[in-house]
Amino acid sequence: MISMTSQRTPMPLLDLKAQYATIRAEIWAALDRVIESQRFILGPEVEALEQEIASYSRCGYGIGTEIYYPLPMHLQESLAGSGYRKGDFPASEAASAQTLALPIYPELTEAMLARIVGVIAEFYETA
Repeated sequence: MISMTSQRTPMPLLDLKAQYATIRAEIWAALDRVIESQRFILGPEVEALEQEIASYSRCGYGIGTEIYYPLPMHLQESLAGSGYRKGDFPASEAASAQTLALPIYPELTEAMLARIVGVIAEFYETA
């Protein structure tokens, strides 16, 4: 006769403790460097990470972009009761599909701005 009861052994799907153990020293060393430098925003650690990500992704510039309004205003959930439908404002719909936001924030330095403008100009010159 076959027993229908079995002993269950927990099997973790994700063992973060084990993964953390392999990089713990590296994480604490990075935290120490940031705390010692007192550069919590931007700074050399962020710059090094950006360079590493750009290298890994084969992206030479690392300029952030975003699409803030993938849906035009009249199609957003907050205006669902307005009665507007897709096709009511074709220019707005086309703009929302093609508009890309580039970095702009108070901490943007002249050098960063020059780099962004230069990369965009280079893109259009070679396109």
